This record gives sequence, structure tokens and C-alpha cells, in this order.
Amino acid sequence: MEHNKMRKKIWIKGLIWLLFSVIGSLLPFFINSSYLSLEKKVFFVDIFGEGGLFLVSTTLCLVSMGELMGIDYKDNIRIKSITILFVFCSILIIIFTTISYIFTLQHPLDKEILIKLAHWLFFVSAFFSTLSILFTEWAEILNSQGISL
Repeated sequence: MEHNKMRKKIWIKGLIWLLFSVIGSLLPFFINSSYLSLEKKVFFVDIFGEGGLFLVSTTLCLVSMGELMGIDYKDNIRIKSITILFVFCSILIIIFTTISYIFTLQHPLDKEILIKLAHWLFFVSAFFSTLSILFTEWAEILNSQGISL
């Protein structure tokens, strides 16, 4: 496969992931905020105040980790090493978002801290999960071409 076609295929996969997984995962929150705004003035914390963004972050990492687990290494130690690194980062994010969610339910946080933490974790999980998805596509193309790193 020529270089430009390979690059285009990887970016299309990434854009599809961002549109349908990352942005799509926020759709219920946007619909809820539209509904709530009809009744009263809505603040960000009203929408994400109970830790919903932590659940979205966890799900994004779990789905991308599942994609990583499906990579055929074909004895390529570099692809295997990069996969292990991405899986490790995903596990750390999943642990942190899960603990944050549980803590938020049991001990309501200051709204400002909650918003900052939820934002930070969501963007980190979206970033790593998107990189993971791009990497899986790249690894599949390399494997199909018989190219090793």
C-alpha cells in the first residue's frame, strides 16, 4: 500500500473513532443539558456533577484497550512493546477514573475540583484512546504489508 493511502486510512480510522466514540459518548450529556436548560439555567456541574464523565473516560480506555488486545504481533517485538505501553497507560487511566467516580459518589467533591478533575481525565483518556486506535490501524497495515519496525 502506498504511503499516502496508508496515512489516509489511519486518519480516517482516527476521525471515525473521534466522531462516533469520543464525541458520540457525550451525546447523552448534551441531550440532558438541552432538556435541563428548558427548565432552568444549567451549569456544567449539573450535567457532569455525579461523575458521568469518569464513566465515559473509563469506557473509552476499555474499548481502545480491547482493540489493542486484537493486534497480531507476528513476532514483531516493537509492536508488542508499544502495545504493552498503551495497555499499561489505559489501565492506569481506568484505575484513576474508577477511583474518582467511586470517591465522587461517596464524598461529593467541591464542584470546581470535580469539573477540573473530570475535564482532565476525559481529555487524557480521549487522547490515549485515540492514539491507541491510530496505533492499532497502523500495526494492522504494517502486518498486512509484512513490514516490521
